[in-house]
Amino acid sequence: PAKTTGETVSHVSSLSCAVISAALEFKQCRDRWDKNTGNYAYHFEQSFKPGEISPAEAHECGRELAQALWGDEFQVVIGTHLDKDHIHNHFAVCAVSVKDGHKLQTDHAFIRRMRAENDRICQEHNLSVITEPKKSGGKSYAEWLIAKNGGFTWRGQIRDDIDSLLPQV
Repeated sequence: PAKTTGETVSHVSSLSCAVISAALEFKQCRDRWDKNTGNYAYHFEQSFKPGEISPAEAHECGRELAQALWGDEFQVVIGTHLDKDHIHNHFAVCAVSVKDGHKLQTDHAFIRRMRAENDRICQEHNLSVITEPKKSGGKSYAEWLIAKNGGFTWRGQIRDDIDSLLPQV
């Protein structure tokens, strides 16, 4: 409830589950198919250019994206947030299909499909589409999280060594 109510949330809806009981329904789906290891759920975001879209239209775009990617096969909660300078949607997606119990695959092909569907929906709504994505810097999420918490990674050490040597070369 803390993530789906309040002044910073404008719209909340769901696919294949009820918003109020989504966490319980996600668990029931995992239990039904005996899929209680690995990822239980996934979190995705969809952001829009500041000032370009209303909260209601942003939420509709989010619903369209959720339907295109997960349809009635996965349980999804969609929340439109206003807590940043840009309107954005959050998607909480159960990792297990309600139809046949297979786990959601979030590989590079899925991410490319997600971007293509998002771009299609934004173009249909006459919204901006990113044509030149920023480079991520080559860090995996795990490495980014370790660095954010002040931890050590070998790749980070090598990167620091190279950066310190470049002025001398």
